[in-house]
Amino acid sequence: MAARQIGPQGINHGDRQRIPPRSQEIFDKYQKSPEKNRIRECFNMLEEIIPYLGNFAPIVTILKDEMYRSVYSKNLTSCDKDPYVERVPFFCAAGRVDEARQEEADKATESLAELQQRIRFRDHDLQILYKKNMALKQDITDHQLKHQQLLEKIKSLEDQCHKYELEKGEASYFHVANEHSLKSEIEKLQTTLAQKNSIIEKLTVFKSAYSDAPDSILEEREKNKVELMIDSVGMVEYDIYQAERLQEQFAEILNYQLDDFEMALSQLRKKKEILSGIVISEAEREASYALELHELVSGFRKRVSDLLEEQRLLKSHTTSLKTIASTYSSDKKTIQRTADNALRCYSTVLHYSEDGGINFKPWKHAPYCGKCGERTVCCPHKLGSMEPIALKQSITHIRFVRPGLKLRSHCRPGEKPPKVQSAFHQDGSDSEELDEGEDEQLLVTKSMKMVWEEYYDSRQGYKPKYTRIFNLERTLDYIEEVYEARIVYEEKVDEIANRDDEASYMSFTDFFYDFFIQRYQIQEVALKAIHDLFTALSKYESSNLNVAIFIRHLCGMEDITWKYIYDARKLFAKYNDGSPFTPMKYRQVLSILYPCRPREVHEAMELEFTAYSKNKYSIQILDEHFLHMIYKQIEPNVKFMTMCLKRFDYQETGFLQFEDFDEALSQLMNGIQAKHKRLLYRLVAKDATRDAVPISKLAMVCTYFAIHESSLHSWLPQAINAPEVIAQLGRMTESGGKDSEKSNSRGGTDDKITQEDVDVVLKGGNIHGVSLDSRAVEDEEQRMKRRIDMMMASQQQSDEESDN
Repeated sequence: MAARQIGPQGINHGDRQRIPPRSQEIFDKYQKSPEKNRIRECFNMLEEIIPYLGNFAPIVTILKDEMYRSVYSKNLTSCDKDPYVERVPFFCAAGRVDEARQEEADKATESLAELQQRIRFRDHDLQILYKKNMALKQDITDHQLKHQQLLEKIKSLEDQCHKYELEKGEASYFHVANEHSLKSEIEKLQTTLAQKNSIIEKLTVFKSAYSDAPDSILEEREKNKVELMIDSVGMVEYDIYQAERLQEQFAEILNYQLDDFEMALSQLRKKKEILSGIVISEAEREASYALELHELVSGFRKRVSDLLEEQRLLKSHTTSLKTIASTYSSDKKTIQRTADNALRCYSTVLHYSEDGGINFKPWKHAPYCGKCGERTVCCPHKLGSMEPIALKQSITHIRFVRPGLKLRSHCRPGEKPPKVQSAFHQDGSDSEELDEGEDEQLLVTKSMKMVWEEYYDSRQGYKPKYTRIFNLERTLDYIEEVYEARIVYEEKVDEIANRDDEASYMSFTDFFYDFFIQRYQIQEVALKAIHDLFTALSKYESSNLNVAIFIRHLCGMEDITWKYIYDARKLFAKYNDGSPFTPMKYRQVLSILYPCRPREVHEAMELEFTAYSKNKYSIQILDEHFLHMIYKQIEPNVKFMTMCLKRFDYQETGFLQFEDFDEALSQLMNGIQAKHKRLLYRLVAKDATRDAVPISKLAMVCTYFAIHESSLHSWLPQAINAPEVIAQLGRMTESGGKDSEKSNSRGGTDDKITQEDVDVVLKGGNIHGVSLDSRAVEDEEQRMKRRIDMMMASQQQSDEESDN
């Protein structure tokens, strides 16, 4: 059998005519094999011929199915024609995968080429950056070297600056010291120059008066002269008179010494304040200040000691002269003689007579001699004249007489010199009567009389001849200086009280005298300065409240009031910030100065201040009103504390022992240190005559504690646990003052509450039987709770700040 011819696609060309036309078209259209449409058409033809195969139909069907599963993929693949999803042969799927891989490979190749290009660019950039980095590293190294050099230069400059600052501080210190010394020297020279100029002017006037005075003036001057006939008694009396005059000069010198010393102290304090801003350690400043103060006080003490020694010598000389005078006064054989016998040998005065030598007159054409006191024709004080003297024809006689010794003096023969007191303390052995002391004068106030009695009786004071006159400003400066020294003293005692429970303050009066004695070093001089200050205090007592309150401290009536005023003025200074003092600021001051008061009481206080100040608000008027209330003893805090302390006076004696006072203060205010309670109680107990202190003095202590604790806590109003007193004040204000005697006298027509109404309630003694208002107590409890919360918050904040 001849073999069949098979074409390149596996198709027998001899059987072409047996293929159906539709399939033939598909084969012709898709000639490349294998191909998806040709395979599909082949399986379609198998489906068509299977029914005609008879017994081979099942076998062919199995073969067809196996081939179909082997050829076609189980997964559905999308297509671009209906039904858009179909199963394709494996070679088609593999071809699509290859195409996709090829496409991805192409994209990857392109991306790789692009990345390679970028890498090349990056490498190029990296090379450039590397070069730049190397250049920057080099620059950084250079800059670091320059920076190190600059740091070293800065350090050296800082060292130089510090050195220059020290040199500047030292130069400033020495400059200020030299400036003060030069100013002091200039002032001394100016004073000396003024004195010398005054002396020159006086001498010039005297010279012109003696040289160019007309005859009438010379004759008038002669009338004021007396011829001093000096015997032994007269000479002694004249010496005593001159010694007494020297005492006046000692008094003036002492006043000048005191003024200079106080001026030097003031300049030294100003210098210390100026040097506080200079870069010098505090130890160096204090050492320098202490050294200069020691030199100043030592020089003053030496000068005054020399003055005292001269005074003692003069006093001894005066005593001996008085002894001699008493001896001469008993001698009746003393022969009087003129004191100008020696001068008569050298001076001559021409007298002429026109009546035959009966009456003689002095010749007035001769030149006048100031030292001889006459118109002399010949005297040792001037050159003689060679010119002839022409006489009138009527002159019959002439004579030459010697001029008498004439002195200008109030010391006449046989007359005792007036008594001149010494500038210093005299012994009590003198028989002469003492002048009236200031404590014996009728116009002195009661408090100032107590001060003078303390000065004369307890402190052995004396009344000097000349008292320095102080103006009000200088007097107030003295008062402020005493207060500042007292503050420093109490701070030292507080430190001692931490170690010694028996420590106590010195009374204000004792401290005052001790302060002056320590300042002037010599008791006589200190008493002289105290007398001068007391004289100024007596002068300004009625016109200035600061002076009047200071006098109360000196006479022992007060010991704590100045501390209360000092802290209150610190509160006033807080609101003296340059802006106007408004009613809002005044209300804030009231809330701090008078805490735990009902709102109505604060409103009444504001009305009282408005009436006092005539609707003018200022810190100065506030301070004046505050001092006015303290001086008149109507200060609300003192009366409030008096009312609170009376609750603990169970026997109604008006006094409290320390245990009762401690209990009262512990209930009223918490946080007061035990040492401060003990120190202030001992201070006010110094004048007490029994083992208890009057409630009035203890009320001032409580008042001071209230404002002092407020100042220590940034002026936070302190809570005062006295609900009964506060409730009574609230009821009084709510009733319009009907509980007071004032309102009864007005008939209850005035609904406004004044400070006087509050004072009436505070003065009331029946405070134990007060009926409490439950509503007021509840309101007060709420306010107390809020205050306690504020205090706890403030305490917690202060603890956190201290921990930080």
